Amino acid sequence: MPFYTMPCHDKPEYSNSFTVFIRDEEIISGAQRIHEPNLLEQRAHACGINIETISTYFDSFRHGAPLYGGFGANLERVVILFCGLIDNGSPYSFDMDCHPI
Repeated sequence: MPFYTMPCHDKPEYSNSFTVFIRDEEIISGAQRIHEPNLLEQRAHACGINIETISTYFDSFRHGAPLYGGFGANLERVVILFCGLIDNGSPYSFDMDCHPI
């Protein structure tokens, strides 16, 4: 999970994010993003990111960036899956890294 994904406030081992699958393949993922600079820095540090290299990103939240979230849809995957261009036994796969918080 990206360092900027908001952890669930009452269950920190989970995140405020989602994934949509079709035929066992991820086609959409999204999340609420962390908007609190201190929490964002803690998560970046925990993920081994050099905070100095992205300090302007943190600064944008210190100066009042609004709450936000986002999602990404992979339309190519949807077309491939609906057109049957890949069968379930295919060696081709969509590798997605998924890491717990």
